[in-house]
Amino acid sequence: MIFSFSTSPSPHPRGLESPPREFEGSPRGLESPPRGPPRLDLRPRARGAGTRLSRAHTTTTTTKKKTLKIAAAAAASAEAAAAFAAAREADPLKDLYGDLPLIQSSERSRRTWRDVRSLSAAEAGSTVLVRARVDTVRGGGKSCFMVLRQRTSTIQLVVMADESGERCSRTMVKFAATLTKESVVDVEAEIAVPEKPVESCSVSSFELRCVSIKCVSRAGPLPFDVADAARSEAEVAAAAAEGKLLATVSQDTRLDGRVLDLRVPASQAIFSVQSAVGALFREAMAREGFMEIHSPCLIAGASEGGAACFALDYMGRPACLAQSPQLYKQMALMVRESWRVSKEGERERERENERAGKKKGKNSLFCFSTSSPPKKKTPNLIRETLAASSRSRPSSAPRSPSLTAT
Repeated sequence: MIFSFSTSPSPHPRGLESPPREFEGSPRGLESPPRGPPRLDLRPRARGAGTRLSRAHTTTTTTKKKTLKIAAAAAASAEAAAAFAAAREADPLKDLYGDLPLIQSSERSRRTWRDVRSLSAAEAGSTVLVRARVDTVRGGGKSCFMVLRQRTSTIQLVVMADESGERCSRTMVKFAATLTKESVVDVEAEIAVPEKPVESCSVSSFELRCVSIKCVSRAGPLPFDVADAARSEAEVAAAAAEGKLLATVSQDTRLDGRVLDLRVPASQAIFSVQSAVGALFREAMAREGFMEIHSPCLIAGASEGGAACFALDYMGRPACLAQSPQLYKQMALMVRESWRVSKEGERERERENERAGKKKGKNSLFCFSTSSPPKKKTPNLIRETLAASSRSRPSSAPRSPSLTAT
């Protein structure tokens, strides 16, 4: 009895055992001989191949699940939008709410929008038109409470359906409740005085009762919430002491979404203070007879010794950011009869602070510089001009700037 076995490599995936084989000496010719110990597949395999296949399979499965979830959410959203559109078509008040078409400034609206800061409780009962951003939205069903924001001012808007449906319908309330944060809306509302002050808004003595609401620009998904970015470290620490956890936003995330970060009240306050300081400087300089000039911000070389300049390439030519307007002020002094010029702006400098151990970095200075000619050229004119301005200036007016003050 002769047995014949195959010596070819095992085709089994794991190489642990071979498939059944025929042997010639069997009466039936269909049965395999008794098997011995399982044969191992000794062919070389890439290290980690099985792990990579497993990870790829897991990633593919996760991607499919996410795709199905997104598709289901999109289908549900489309279905809800279709149902809302059908309900809106049957609403007799459909012209009082909805999305506005793209504003292309093709015609004048002849409408006047009011600033929230200009409103007062004395105007209770009057109807005003306000354009603002949606800060928060809560509620649904018959009522919706919305906080509108204009710069740093906030006011509460109440959208409430009446029983008769003559002024506000439930579909209108549903539309207001679906508005996303940071969307821009045009609201026509009636000023009303609530029973209790609205503590969550900066305008607490009165609120707005919605008559009409139109969405000018609907905001999409936001990288972070403005309210979370506005929280201070002291507020977060006080909440942590009470066992509460408040959401915060890192600086990198805020810088990545800088457009949204500029809407934080603290960021707006910085620009407001900077603008007010610049206006006060201009007012003081104009009162003293100074002329404001605007010097270039790009120059061909360094204009100040002892500081490294920020070099850059400008259309194939070397250039650097302006460090000081001193040269331009001296040139302007020669043509200014009152011998006084002023320049407001930023100075770009790069210094190395050895005491603090800091590396070189950009040091942007916001300053208001004034200049007058040297004393040795026109001493009498300068002294007479300063003396005349000192005699004519009231006691409450600020002092004149020095001859070369920066």
